Amino acid sequence: MTEPYFTSIPTEERFAVKYLISDMYNPYISYVEKYFPNAVSVVDSCHSMDYSYD
Repeated sequence: MTEPYFTSIPTEERFAVKYLISDMYNPYISYVEKYFPNAVSVVDSCHSMDYSYD
């Protein structure tokens, strides 16, 4: 479902992304490797705090 959206972004722009911020859902984290190879995956601190209190 997300592939058409991410592949519609020009490759040059996707490769220029430095950080991809998401929650801890593994498929979101894997977007970095698949669509934004030069970016670093960053877990949103709000989500990491929620996880630590559960």
